[in-house]
Amino acid sequence: MQLYRGARPIHTIWLVALGLICMLGAGCSRKTYWYHSDRTLAEAERDCRECYQQAQTEAAEASWSQRLDGAEVEGESTDEQWSYAYQDSRFRRCMKRRGYRLTAERELRAPVRKRVLRMGSIQSFRIAGD
Repeated sequence: MQLYRGARPIHTIWLVALGLICMLGAGCSRKTYWYHSDRTLAEAERDCRECYQQAQTEAAEASWSQRLDGAEVEGESTDEQWSYAYQDSRFRRCMKRRGYRLTAERELRAPVRKRVLRMGSIQSFRIAGD
């Protein structure tokens, strides 16, 4: 039995399973922050926004061959999934090139300030700075 008109049953099952995995993972995952020891929170926010914009632009302009080289998506995928994975890999590369690293919350030194920076309707990034 199909839940949506025109949807293939396997896609519906895959989407439900992916949603459950995301919900379970969100509760169990440890918090990590993009952190650079020589940056203030304001500088981290600026760098994060710039890297996000740059990644969006690169993902929109990338050809399929570039996306295949730059992003991994398991199973069947749509153009939107490839674009998101490619954008995520470009964002991470940009932040790392600027000297940031993903740091577990417990590893941040004492007086550091933290913030969740929202980008777009569903994406958010945790950043930290002095």
